[in-house]
Amino acid sequence: MNKDYLSQTELDKLKLFVQDDVLLEAVKKVLLAGVYDQGILKPSEPAKAKLNFALAIANNTWDNEKIGEELRAAYKGVTFVELGFDELLALKENADAEKAEVNPAL
Repeated sequence: MNKDYLSQTELDKLKLFVQDDVLLEAVKKVLLAGVYDQGILKPSEPAKAKLNFALAIANNTWDNEKIGEELRAAYKGVTFVELGFDELLALKENADAEKAEVNPAL
């Protein structure tokens, strides 16, 4: 993760945030809802990126070119959100690795 835009305090807070799987998934749902929520996000179920937002776009009166543009834009939006969450999960993995390196006998 390119951390140049985050302060150490922000990084520390993010490391705490990613330790809570329920909170992480809830935030992911909120962010993805803006891109593709068409009744597919369900309580207590993981968000499934790239699922079914295309049907709502295709069910529009636009011409095929406009539908294609909207689908491509929505796909890119979802992809960017997923990439951000991959970066967050990398923080979790790094935090877990740091914990494992600590000698509990000390």
